[in-house]
Amino acid sequence: MRFKDTARNIRETGEFTVHICDNALVDQMEVCAIKFGPEVDEMEEAGLATAPGQMVKSPRILAAPAALECRRHTTLQVGPAREIILGEVVGVFVRSDAVNASNLHIDQQLMDAVGRMGGHTYTRTRDQFDINTLTPQEWESRKADEKVAAE
Repeated sequence: MRFKDTARNIRETGEFTVHICDNALVDQMEVCAIKFGPEVDEMEEAGLATAPGQMVKSPRILAAPAALECRRHTTLQVGPAREIILGEVVGVFVRSDAVNASNLHIDQQLMDAVGRMGGHTYTRTRDQFDINTLTPQEWESRKADEKVAAE
């Protein structure tokens, strides 16, 4: 087995760019998952326009809602041709239409992120919900209320 070009490139350069993919890019993301030989430009095959990296040498995909430019920190070998690569983020790019204009926060609904779960399985982040985390005082008050109710 051989490593995918991405892992080999990171090993050789120590730099990489992680992209957040949205639903509109799913088909192109899957083209980039094909195990082409090193002579094939996956970005070209997928029809993805890129821009040069600003903090790293690897390019970023212009259509991606977000891109994280990284330098390799640690590589964990988990199989004969499988690695987990951890990086230090040194540059962040977020598409303006994925930012809430009123508070300048990234809006997860506007981001419409899609993630690869492994193998052929993907997930969408459209099913979201909020839970307000209690303060320690609220937690203690809740426990006291439950204790009184139980007595």
